[in-house]
Amino acid sequence: MRLISRESGRPVFYLAEEMQDAKQVLNNMAKNIYDLLGKGKIDPKGYVYTKNMPIGTVLYIPSWRYPILQTMISSVANLMLGNCVIMNTPENLPSSYERI
Repeated sequence: MRLISRESGRPVFYLAEEMQDAKQVLNNMAKNIYDLLGKGKIDPKGYVYTKNMPIGTVLYIPSWRYPILQTMISSVANLMLGNCVIMNTPENLPSSYERI
């Protein structure tokens, strides 16, 4: 966290909060994986079919403001669907994203 703090200029306290938020979101995603992926729901007028198929490779360009939270949410959601994730890291946080 000190490395991210040094590169981003954000205090370690905020990064610790961001880590807790990321942990909470990821735990929620893990508990509700089948609901998030969808099984299809019945509409009053008929059926609605939901198909979750990987689309292939996804390019992710993260924000430097919330490096941990946004990266984890976007990456895990795409990996759950079976996509490959390629990240274009911000220029001001090169070492931080090597660790992530």
